[in-house]
Amino acid sequence: MAVRPYKRKGVIQSNKWMVDYYDSKKARQRLIYVGTRAEADAAEADLRKQHGSGPLKNPTINAILPEYLTWMRNHRAVKTVKDIELTLKKLQPHFGHYPVNRITRSLIEDYISLRKKAGRVTAQGKRIGEIKPSGINKELAYLSSIISWMVEQEYSYPLPFKIKKLKSRRPLPQIPTPAKIEAFLSALGKHDPMQEALAGILYDNGLRWSEAANLRWEMINWESGSINVKGKGDKERMAFLSDRCRRLLSPAWAKAGKGEASGWIFPSPVTGEPYSNQKKAWATAGRLAGVKINPHLLRHAYATFTLEATGDLRAVQVELDHASSRTTEIYTHISQARRREINQQRQEYLDKAKREYDQDKIAAQPGNDNSAQVIDISRHLKTNK
Repeated sequence: MAVRPYKRKGVIQSNKWMVDYYDSKKARQRLIYVGTRAEADAAEADLRKQHGSGPLKNPTINAILPEYLTWMRNHRAVKTVKDIELTLKKLQPHFGHYPVNRITRSLIEDYISLRKKAGRVTAQGKRIGEIKPSGINKELAYLSSIISWMVEQEYSYPLPFKIKKLKSRRPLPQIPTPAKIEAFLSALGKHDPMQEALAGILYDNGLRWSEAANLRWEMINWESGSINVKGKGDKERMAFLSDRCRRLLSPAWAKAGKGEASGWIFPSPVTGEPYSNQKKAWATAGRLAGVKINPHLLRHAYATFTLEATGDLRAVQVELDHASSRTTEIYTHISQARRREINQQRQEYLDKAKREYDQDKIAAQPGNDNSAQVIDISRHLKTNK
């Protein structure tokens, strides 16, 4: 079934809609509906029900949210659930009292306009700037997720249209040099060797924070140095202990019982549970090392350096646990940016050599005290290496 603008002699007729549907005998029918788009969508949904193809239920989004959130808590990471709960505070006032078949394109456009007008706000409701298109896109993605879940649970039919995202340019992360990252890890280790080990596992394997912070001793095969990582959707993949991490973890591993070690590797001394973040310790280490680094930046650094070293995009995709290679392709752009930087440095090097060559050539002209009979530009290249 579908609803589309009604055309007559190629001209769209105002407030008229062509509704396609199949009757109880599975024969295709068409009718012209006069009214708003929302009313036409509602009429189409009613036709589904009349001809035995309607959903068993058609609740509002607010009505299913308790069940939806329970499902999310059972199947998604704690961080994801918290993010959804925060996003729902924005989505509910606008969409919550609608069933899916009453959600229209104009309703979504109104939401986008309202979010742009509201901008970014603090917890106290104070406006602190414009909201980025990527922020609105994330909210719309969560709305699509809720609707998809309702469809899977047979609460409703899918939207008859695709929710279009705003054009958004994803900024390329600025990756510190390996030397800067090593300085950061060293500074972190001076504060707490276990924090350096945690950051080292992130950097050496490109793990997500949740994957590294939730590691247990049972997941490590100390002999082979392998780590059984549990990622998104409980998918498992292999990571490895570097020599650095082996050295840093050895005392804790021995204390935990070596071969019989169990429990969290990085528990908080306050709660006994994995850290949700270590912003204060990382900020302190960053100031000492003269660089700003967060866990996701270490993941970016791992991917960037691995791709530059191997050129194997597929391998990076597997290591990062990306479902689609399109997600991993951002690192090809980072690599290209690095190559542009190298070419620029090369050009500056050659320009400097040429300037020195030109100066020597002028000095070698007759009448100059420092004249030289033979000038070799290769000498300038060598001295500037």
